[in-house]
Amino acid sequence: MEYREGFLICADCEVDLIPELPPESHKEYVDLVSIKTYSSRHEAELARSFLIVNGVNAVISDDDCGGIHHALVCYRHPPISG
Repeated sequence: MEYREGFLICADCEVDLIPELPPESHKEYVDLVSIKTYSSRHEAELARSFLIVNGVNAVISDDDCGGIHHALVCYRHPPISG
């Protein structure tokens, strides 16, 4: 919903209105590399913690079979935010 000039606050939610939306940020997609598959979430979390502490971005990805296998995944290149 857009408002007419002169309105500074949304009548419905009482939030300050801005003159225009900020530009959308475009993030570059990065390749992910599977490092290892673990049989328990706990083991995967320990390995992920080690990588994070040493400056490696890592996430844990569960399989589609009820979370039986937990893959530790790292970025091939650091993500670029923007």
